[in-house]
Amino acid sequence: MRSNAEPARGRPAAGALRRLRRRTSRWKRRAHDALVAALIAASAAEMPGVAVAQMGQMGMAPATGIANRAVQGFKGLNENGPGILYYGVNAADRGLGYVGSYMTLGGFVPGFQDDLGGLWAADLRGHLSVNGGFFSNVGAVRKQFLGGSLLGIGVYWDYDGDLNQYSDYAIPYSDTVFAGGQVYNQVGISGEWLTDFGNIRSNGYIPVGTTAQYVGPFVGNSLLCQNGVNAGLAGTDLEVGAYIPGLSDWAGMISVGGYAYGNARYNLPNGQDVVPWFGGVYTRLDMTFIENWDFSLQANNDSYFDWTGFARLTYRMGGSRRRNVPDQMEQPMMRNEHIVRARQTPTVAINPETGTPWRVFHVDNSNAGVGAGTAASPYTSLNSAQAAATNQYDIVYVHAGNSGVTPYTTPATGYSFAAPNQYLIGEGSGLAIPTAVCGSQSFFGGLSGSLYPVLTNPLATAIVVNQPGTVVDHFQIVGSRVGISDGTGFSSGVASISDVIISGNGPGQRGVEIASSTGTFNFDRVRLANLTNDGFVISAANADVNIANSSLTNIAGTGVLVSGSGAKVDVATVSVEGNLGTGVNASGPRSEITLVSSTIADTVGDAVVASGSAAAIGIDSVRILRPEGSGLVASGNNALIQGRNVGVLVTGSDGAVVSGNAANLVLVSSTIGSADGFGALVSGSGAGLYLTGSSAITASASDGVHVSGDRAVVLVQDSRITNSNVNGIYVSNTSSGDSQVSLVRSTIDTAGGSGLIAEGVSGSNGVVQILSSTISNASVAGVVSNQSNIDIGRDPAVPGAPDSAIINSGGWGVLSAFASRVRVQNTSISGVSTGIEVDGNPGPTANPLTSPANNLTAISNTIAVTGSTGILITANHVPQPGVPTSYVNALMLQNRITASGSATGLTGIALVTTNPTSPPSVLPSIVVSDALGPTNLSVLNLGTSVTESPFPEVGWGFPATRTPPELPPTPAVPTPP
Repeated sequence: MRSNAEPARGRPAAGALRRLRRRTSRWKRRAHDALVAALIAASAAEMPGVAVAQMGQMGMAPATGIANRAVQGFKGLNENGPGILYYGVNAADRGLGYVGSYMTLGGFVPGFQDDLGGLWAADLRGHLSVNGGFFSNVGAVRKQFLGGSLLGIGVYWDYDGDLNQYSDYAIPYSDTVFAGGQVYNQVGISGEWLTDFGNIRSNGYIPVGTTAQYVGPFVGNSLLCQNGVNAGLAGTDLEVGAYIPGLSDWAGMISVGGYAYGNARYNLPNGQDVVPWFGGVYTRLDMTFIENWDFSLQANNDSYFDWTGFARLTYRMGGSRRRNVPDQMEQPMMRNEHIVRARQTPTVAINPETGTPWRVFHVDNSNAGVGAGTAASPYTSLNSAQAAATNQYDIVYVHAGNSGVTPYTTPATGYSFAAPNQYLIGEGSGLAIPTAVCGSQSFFGGLSGSLYPVLTNPLATAIVVNQPGTVVDHFQIVGSRVGISDGTGFSSGVASISDVIISGNGPGQRGVEIASSTGTFNFDRVRLANLTNDGFVISAANADVNIANSSLTNIAGTGVLVSGSGAKVDVATVSVEGNLGTGVNASGPRSEITLVSSTIADTVGDAVVASGSAAAIGIDSVRILRPEGSGLVASGNNALIQGRNVGVLVTGSDGAVVSGNAANLVLVSSTIGSADGFGALVSGSGAGLYLTGSSAITASASDGVHVSGDRAVVLVQDSRITNSNVNGIYVSNTSSGDSQVSLVRSTIDTAGGSGLIAEGVSGSNGVVQILSSTISNASVAGVVSNQSNIDIGRDPAVPGAPDSAIINSGGWGVLSAFASRVRVQNTSISGVSTGIEVDGNPGPTANPLTSPANNLTAISNTIAVTGSTGILITANHVPQPGVPTSYVNALMLQNRITASGSATGLTGIALVTTNPTSPPSVLPSIVVSDALGPTNLSVLNLGTSVTESPFPEVGWGFPATRTPPELPPTPAVPTPP
């Protein structure tokens, strides 16, 4: 015979099989005796420490005493093989799903051999934990040799009655005690493949019966930020082990593996699995000391239990060599003996502001009876909840109940709040509540909650937010006179209203009204629909309101009406659609609206209006689509609309209107397109329009820009006006003539009439400037001046600025009449029949003694005409003794005049009079310099001499400045949130 310490690698597997078969009949006879001996041996295991001491004695001294003599009877089927019984201690402060150490008494009892050569055995284990709990494993195992390896499979019934691992927990503000432990049962399936080099093992665990208990997040009037959970976990594990050559004398093996556990049979109120599946990894060292002692040391890590592990020492009677395959025929299978259980102690949510638990009152109109306001017995009416919630930070939680059929009716004067910082929350809310221990958490149904408690108050306001710190979330308000109001209001602090639907079903119903507060209101995810009055009305003086991520649909009145003096409203990411009235209106004196990242569409009235005196609206990234009225209207005196990245498209009237006296509209990087009127109308006295930053006015049914207001100021800079059905820009003054219009580095393209027409801009401060700009493809003329001051040339503010250009603009590049002052310098004129024409006819009713002349300065221009004349001066007059016969003063220097296309018989400069028979008595002031040649200069029937030498500048009183007007000062418009 070999020594017990020998490796025995060479023992033939076939010989081992023969010996196994000889033993089988003896196993059957001795099974009964083994069970009796186990009971006797268990009497020696009263304390873990005592048991360990006894194990040490058994391994080192002869068998003495009743217990040890009984043990010797169960050493095994031969002196060198493993024994039937084993016992040991598992030391673990925190094992995988359990706490505390435990003792084990077990037996691997061979039964019989089947016809296929497989050995059937019973794997019996009983355990007693330091907590006083008993648990056990009973399994049927079949093992069979496959060549030089051993294949085993087992089916187990696991019982875990270890109730005392955790203490019971009494939940504050409730009469609930959460139990410390539960009794669990499970079915296990185990498999292993053992070789002389290493092992592969896998186990599956299937809890049966009731496998979970949980409480929370609502218990009584308490709120739990961590639910109480007791749960047995289903799971599986898989490991691979290999013998360590350096520890061959001790059968040393290292195993690595992974596991996954969870409980998906039960769901928490938010729909989450009571214990979501998680995975972990582990490693274990197994060794056999001397003859009978097995030792295991295992460490586990996962996201749920973190680090766990155990150290196990087992005494196996009769020997415990585990290095070779035959020695493991009679070894128990390696598996979890404890049912893996999850324990989560309830944690009460503590308000970090007060240091006390949150208090929650429940309302559910489907509850039978009056109710006590607890989770188990909710109130049935909001009146009861309002009366009970008297402290700061009280929460009233309204369940959907039967409100879809029978809405909650709020108190007669509306649901109101008795103290600051209270919460009114509907079931399905995603609102997060701050807690001192667990951080901010959502307890009320998740962000995707589609179920809303329904409230109504047909005679008054549904909810009155009259305290600072109030929070209202996740409700549907139907058929109320006013959905939400501020009642008597509050003067400071912040109230928050979010995820609320307000809809109408009768006359005179309004969404929100803030009439008394100077504190701040934050509205988020509010949806207003089918209201028969206004949507949001902010009428309180100096109110402060923020509206975000909301929608207003089919509102009969104004969507957002800010009528309070000095009120400020921020509107961000809001959709206004289908209003019968105005979309947004700042009507209060000095009221301010900031409109950001929003859309206003299909309003019957105007889209955005600043009608209040000195009202201001700041707009950024806003789309205004298909209003039947105008897109932007600054109608209040000194009102301002200032926008960036604004798109105004397909308006039923003018695209933009500046009608208030001294009102201003400033657009940067914005577009006005397809207006069924003027693209922009400036009609207010002293009003201003400023288009900059690549802005555009396109496809207007009438003029692109129409200026009729006295002393108006218009700046089109780095922008374009295209495809106007009439004129690109039309300027008309009937009073002072002091309007100022500047086209700077911009383009007017494709006009059904003229590119630019100015009439009556003749005051001492009135001027139309076209600087480094292009006018092209006008049907009638590029520029028409009728008794106006027009300056065309380079931008003097930019060194090296390009020339202006007039291209393909019908019959004339520039047409001047009736005592205008026109200066054309450094300009290219091409594709026109006549480059420049100056009409000297002062009109049939003019007084020759007092009528001013029509003045022209043309210097350093390039003119390429398709007709016969580059510059045409018509010196019309009515002859009278002693008065001038010409009403034209002209200075023309260094111009290049050519013909293009099929033009023939070019006349560079033509001077024509309509009365050739009456010689003039005074020479007209006309200077021509640098003509292309004698053939390009024709003086027909003028009767005067023409000087070609340098001639003094014509003194004609043109406004001294050529600097474009500056943007108006920006008021204190609120910064977008």
